[in-house]
Amino acid sequence: VGPDDVPEIINPAARTVDETDFGNGAVGVIGTIQANFFSDSPGTFAPQAASSFSFGGSAKNGALTSNGVPIVVTLVGDTYVGKAGNNTVFTLKISANGGYDFDLLDTIDHANTSDPNDSIQLRFGVRATDADGDSATTTLTINVLDDGVNANNDQNNVTVAANGTGLASGNVITGQHSGA
Repeated sequence: VGPDDVPEIINPAARTVDETDFGNGAVGVIGTIQANFFSDSPGTFAPQAASSFSFGGSAKNGALTSNGVPIVVTLVGDTYVGKAGNNTVFTLKISANGGYDFDLLDTIDHANTSDPNDSIQLRFGVRATDADGDSATTTLTINVLDDGVNANNDQNNVTVAANGTGLASGNVITGQHSGA
C-alpha cells in the first residue's frame, strides 16, 4: 500500500470564445482537465461550487451583465449555468472524467464596445477527488471576446452629371466595393 496522496491537478490552459462567431448559433469550446491521482486512483472531477465562480477583465460598469441584465451563476448538477433573468447566457458542464463543454449562448456586455477583442474572463472552480476522498481544486478560465463592429476602409467612385447630381453605392461594413 502506497502513501495517501492528494491529487495534483495540471492547471488547465485558458480557453477563448469570440462573440463574433455567433452567426451559426452558440459558440463553445471543449477540453479535458487532467490530474495525477497517484496510488489513490481512479479519481473524479466535478464543479467546485457556484460560489467559486468569478469574473474579471473588461465587464461593462464592472458588473457581469447581458443586455443590461445581471448574470447570476448557479450550479445545476455538474453544470454551471449563467442566466440573465430567464435567458441562459452560458453553461459549463464538467464531466466526472475531467471533460468539459462550455457554451456561450448570448452576448456579455463589455466595457469597450469598439474593441472586437475586448475580453472578459469567466473563472470556474473545479475539484478533483481521488478514490479515498482527498481533493484538490483549480480554476478553469474562459476568455470571452467582444463582438465589436468591424468596418472596412472602403472607397467608391462617383460619377457626377453636368447638373451636379450623381449616385454612389457601396457598403462599408461588408467591403462590397474595393474594401479592405
